[in-house]
Amino acid sequence: MFDCSLPHSVTMLPALRRPSWRALPDAIARAVRVIVTRRSLPELEPRLLEDIGVTPSEALAEAERAPWDLQPPRRRPMRNPMPKPSGRVLGEIVRKAISRWQTRRKLAEMDTRLLKDIGLSYADAEQEANKPFWQE
Repeated sequence: MFDCSLPHSVTMLPALRRPSWRALPDAIARAVRVIVTRRSLPELEPRLLEDIGVTPSEALAEAERAPWDLQPPRRRPMRNPMPKPSGRVLGEIVRKAISRWQTRRKLAEMDTRLLKDIGLSYADAEQEANKPFWQE
């Protein structure tokens, strides 16, 4: 039988094309951002590096990478990940979240007279009622 399918190399041709000239300014802007960011990374204070989860040695290694190397290096997984909560602990977390949601919903429905009785101003009650259920 005659095989009409194209070879694999021909179907890959769109991926092998050169980038268009229209994409060049974006690529240059991205390269400049990468260069500026990588140069400023080692100059950050250790506290700021800790906030973004990077050690000083990792910051130096990142600064030495080439601007076109945009894929981040693979990080080793944490050795001691957080333990998963048991069923009892998870149930308690859900109960607390539901209780917070119900309390805040009732607080939002109270008028100023009732709020004054419990010692809250309208602004305090509004602030508490607008918190998400997962925040204490």
